[in-house]
Order: sequence, then structure tokens, then C-alpha cells
Amino acid sequence: MRIGSVTMDNYQDLLRLFSDAKQGRLTDIKQRVRTESGHWDFSIFNAQQRVQGPMGRSMTAAEWDDALAAWDPNHIRGLVTVSGVNGVGGPPPSRMISLPDHMTQGIKDLARLQYAQIFSGASENRMRHGDELGMLTRSFVRELPEHQRRDAMFTMNQIFQDEKQRIETAVRQAIPNWQRGMRVPEEIKIAILSGKGGFDSTI
Repeated sequence: MRIGSVTMDNYQDLLRLFSDAKQGRLTDIKQRVRTESGHWDFSIFNAQQRVQGPMGRSMTAAEWDDALAAWDPNHIRGLVTVSGVNGVGGPPPSRMISLPDHMTQGIKDLARLQYAQIFSGASENRMRHGDELGMLTRSFVRELPEHQRRDAMFTMNQIFQDEKQRIETAVRQAIPNWQRGMRVPEEIKIAILSGKGGFDSTI
């Protein structure tokens, strides 16, 4: 995996931007990301080519889930989608659903932690940040019933995008010429990362 982390010294500096309560949540989030990334195996992407489907028809989502679970003991059921024929009979569109508070807050906290790095002048590593989000959402959806997992994944990604938009709107209101790579003054950074400024989405 590409997942990495800032150095421990830098990470401790970043944590000081947040309240004691948030520091505890952020530490839990980072641990979830590390644990889930340890379960991830890119070889599973090749499983689709090795799995033999039934003769004369496509495999159902449940059959794909069974086949992938046979290859990967960490496979998360309920996320597989199977397209219908000519667009008919496929899965319904994903929709926003209500999530437990710790999941909603955890996704927002991850966005804020990533922007704490960006606001500190660190070069943005979009691949690593994307991996972190992917591992956190995988960790969270394991806690949910299978029938909710696809919608939950969609919802968490939307919450993350909305929080990113809120943060970027807020920093550009405070610093109109701000661009990535530019340091943000401490008082502005702390205010934005505590949830102030811009807009907030409601599910």
C-alpha cells in the first residue's frame, strides 16, 4: 500500500492544532487506517479474472461476494455491484443515508487532519490521502449491516467532499489568494479546522 504518514514529530505538531477530545479521535482514526491497510491485498483485483462463473449467465452480486470472500478473508460483503442487461436490472443508485455520529465525525476529522498538513505547507499527496479515506471507510462499513454498506460508502465519500469544500471555501474567504502549498496563519488554521467558516452539509 502507498499509505504512509507524516513523521511522528510532525504528527504531534499537527495534533496540537486540535482540542484534547479531537486528538483522541484523530489517533483512533489513524489506527483504523493502519489496521485496515494491513488487511488490504491488491492481488484481489486479479481474482475477477480467475473466478469461473456459472455457464450461460452472469454471476449475481451474492455469488461474486462468495467468490471474492474465498480469495480474500478480509473481503467486505455488500459492496459488490452487478450491472443489469442493457442497463436493466442493475443495482439501484446509491443514496445518502444516516450514519452513526462517530462515523460522520470521523470522516470530517480525517479531512481536517489532511488539511492541517496542507495548511502547514506540506506538499499534497492525493494518492496517500485517497488511500487513507478508502481504508477509513472500509473500517467503518464493517460495523454496518450488509444491505447498508454500499449506501454508507457513498454517504461517507459525500461527507468527505462536503467537508473539503467547506474548508477550502473558508480558507479562501480568509485568504482570497490562497493556493495549495501556501502556509496558513495559525489562528485562521485553528478556526477553520475546528469547524468554523464556509458551510456545512446536512444529511
